[in-house]
Amino acid sequence: TLAHLRPLAAERGFIVHHRVQEVCPIVKLDGDWDAYLESLDGKERRELRRKMRKANPHVGVDWYIVGPDHDLAAEVDRFLKLMALSHPDKAEFLHEGHRAFMHDVARFAADEGWLELAFLTVGDEPAAAMFNLIYNNRTLLYNSGLDPTRFLHLSPGIVLTANLIQHSIEAGRDEFDFLRGDEGYKYQLGGVDSPIYQLVIRPA
Repeated sequence: TLAHLRPLAAERGFIVHHRVQEVCPIVKLDGDWDAYLESLDGKERRELRRKMRKANPHVGVDWYIVGPDHDLAAEVDRFLKLMALSHPDKAEFLHEGHRAFMHDVARFAADEGWLELAFLTVGDEPAAAMFNLIYNNRTLLYNSGLDPTRFLHLSPGIVLTANLIQHSIEAGRDEFDFLRGDEGYKYQLGGVDSPIYQLVIRPA
């Protein structure tokens, strides 16, 4: 859009402005899990390995992706609970209408084969969750949630994200796209900024 619409509008006498509005960190998945780890900064690589060793089945940690044998509506409700707990802004966002919207998106995406709804559990209790969309051979991190009052010593959000990056690599996907926002954890896990532009076209 930026490459083609901007000159077309300018040729027709419109005033065109564009600016970088935000960034979208992306991890290119062009190797195996070991290659991904080696691509990380040395400190971040050691820290990720430490966290993944600590959060293991011996301390009751497990994770799963919601599949056709799960009750999707119940799993979405579990996700929304963790999403609301994770930040006051997300709790405010999740009024009745937006909750219904999230259920509709999940059902539609599941029917199309695009949904990747995943949970990390500790002793069968949900500790972190991620709502991804799989599209055009890319994993798109749509939203996430965790309980900030429990299990933080196990870094459940980071561990779940790392497991899903590994899953994406093993599935042969091209990218793990964190979508917009410059939260620090995205860079700890190897995200590299891709700019998001705002394009404004107005009459001269």
